[in-house]
Amino acid sequence: MKAEARVVGFDDGPFSFGDARAPVAAVVTRGAWYVEGMFRTSVAVDGTDATERLADALLSSRFGHEVRLVFLDGVTYGGFNVVDVEALHRRLGVPVLAVSAGVPDLEAMRAAMERHVGEWRRPWEALERCRFSLLETAEGPLAWTGAGISADDVPRTLAQYTVLGYRPEALRLAGLVARA
Repeated sequence: MKAEARVVGFDDGPFSFGDARAPVAAVVTRGAWYVEGMFRTSVAVDGTDATERLADALLSSRFGHEVRLVFLDGVTYGGFNVVDVEALHRRLGVPVLAVSAGVPDLEAMRAAMERHVGEWRRPWEALERCRFSLLETAEGPLAWTGAGISADDVPRTLAQYTVLGYRPEALRLAGLVARA
């Protein structure tokens, strides 16, 4: 991938479990340094629309057909609204790479989903399809899953789009905007 390719990072913002929707911010950068733009959307708290909402938000933005890679802060948004990484990759036609610090405890997540999410099986199946891998970084283990990107390309891609730490700059900025 070109060093100055456009990438987008998605992260959700604060919400309460009584809320109907959770905010999601997106930041588009060219390479790791230049911010090209921002947009936002929302997802249903503990819903099933995250994949569709993120894809629609990107495709309806002015960057829709220019972005060459999607970064996600994990795969759950608005509680347990799971992004289907494979489906997002198919819909957008670009690689999708989800990263999070540490190792997700899938069994604890399943138990919480069973207790708190009415229709928990569909999001659980999407979560279960995610094959998380670990990458050791200076900041500790990084869990990642992706579609349209090879395991061999993940370390180089993260390094290419990260200024400091383990999070690509577009993703770091999306987190700041989402929490603002």
